[in-house]
Amino acid sequence: MARYLSIDCDSQQLYVVSASTTRGGVRVEQTLTWPLPEPLTSMTAESLGRQLRDALKNAGVSAAPVLASVGQERVILKEIHYPAVAPKEEPALVRFQVKRELTDTPDDVVIDYAPFAAGSSRGENRAIAVIVRKEVIQSLHGLCRGLGQKLLAVTPRPIALLGALDRGRTGAAPVGAVEALMTVGQRRADLGVWRDKTLLFARSLNTGPALAGEVKRSLAVFSAQTGSTTQTLSLTGNGDAANLKSRLTEMLTIPVTPLDPFTKDDRVPGVAHERGLFSAAIGLAHRWALAPQLAINLVAPKEPRQETDPVKRKKVFFGIVAAVLVVVGIVFANVSLANKRSAVDALRKDKTELETDLKKFAQDRLDIDALKDFEQGAVPWLDEIYQLAAHFPHKVGFRVTQLKIDPPGKKSSKDKYVATVSIHGVFPAGEERLVREWQMYLSRDPHLRATLKDHVGNKFHMIVDVASQPRSKYQTRLVVPPAPKAVVPEPDDEYDLPYPLVQEVLP
Repeated sequence: MARYLSIDCDSQQLYVVSASTTRGGVRVEQTLTWPLPEPLTSMTAESLGRQLRDALKNAGVSAAPVLASVGQERVILKEIHYPAVAPKEEPALVRFQVKRELTDTPDDVVIDYAPFAAGSSRGENRAIAVIVRKEVIQSLHGLCRGLGQKLLAVTPRPIALLGALDRGRTGAAPVGAVEALMTVGQRRADLGVWRDKTLLFARSLNTGPALAGEVKRSLAVFSAQTGSTTQTLSLTGNGDAANLKSRLTEMLTIPVTPLDPFTKDDRVPGVAHERGLFSAAIGLAHRWALAPQLAINLVAPKEPRQETDPVKRKKVFFGIVAAVLVVVGIVFANVSLANKRSAVDALRKDKTELETDLKKFAQDRLDIDALKDFEQGAVPWLDEIYQLAAHFPHKVGFRVTQLKIDPPGKKSSKDKYVATVSIHGVFPAGEERLVREWQMYLSRDPHLRATLKDHVGNKFHMIVDVASQPRSKYQTRLVVPPAPKAVVPEPDDEYDLPYPLVQEVLP
């Protein structure tokens, strides 16, 4: 006779059942409800295991190998379809199908599956896949290490509840019957639907006033998805299960019957209220006692089986050759990598030296840039003054009284003119047109911009903006007009001088 500790893990407490095997299953010997002092995680698991060991000792419960069930809120149940393959290839194919739809990294989860008894109408195989994070399994292993026992199996709560349904029914279930079972906890309710011990549908529901409506909708969804109708609904759990039964009886057209996981052979004192909360733990122990090969065991999930190769020696030889080639490749890669690193170090050293030289000549570069800017903005003033003189109207009485040159330098990046010449002068009375003609003549030159500022009387003020241009552009020639002819008056007898006192300039 073997003994087991079957634990149903809730988010806030553990339901522990100590059971021994019998010819027809198990006999429940002791039960314990243990509130978790802190959440069960991989970091707190061993400490909680030691505390649970002390609690079991105080309750007079002997430690034994552990079976565990976890709620649907901690696992993912998914129906998958896959083509018919050889049994040895099925685990790998199922894992491939599941991993394609995972949001988590495949290395962070544990995957197991249970095939359906019959395939789909399209000739494909179907299975119910269970995905759970590795942290959940690691935390249960840590709990058992603290307890000092071995973890034999971990399965979802709906799989464990099937054992309670088998244990509680009278007589054998009809072949092909579709049965539903729901257990009601403090915060969650787990609903499962089976046909011939094959889980077809599972859902985790929130407890509360709307639970009965959620159960009705879930069964309707199952019927719509599978085309099958649930024939019975068994109900177990805490004290709210009785009130829920009356509401479900009014809402559903199928029989709703309570399920007591205990039998008359279980002589467990002190378990009267909320007996149904031990359904998963008792059902898991019952199923393990009948056949210690659960359809879903997340401690030992189904793995791809290695084939026996008749030409194993040849494969080993090629494997050794491949290993040698890999080693040679690694050595060659390391040598090449060392050479590349040396080249990189040399280039880095050259870069450092160039950066040092660049910093050393930074001031010289600034000076050269300043000289370039100065030369770009420099104006050959002798050529400019020569050109202004060439354009100057040669008219008696027209002259420049002041010529002022502003320091060169651009006022903005968009302005091409780099210097300004301010010209003050006078013109003969009534000859204002000479000033305007001179202005227009200067403005025809693309590198000049002449602006007549003002004129008062016969005085004028002109501003000429000068742009820089190459010396080769200065091609204007100064043509000096002929000297004006002098008019010599008749000798004056009164003064009889040898030369005239007044000359008249002819135009």
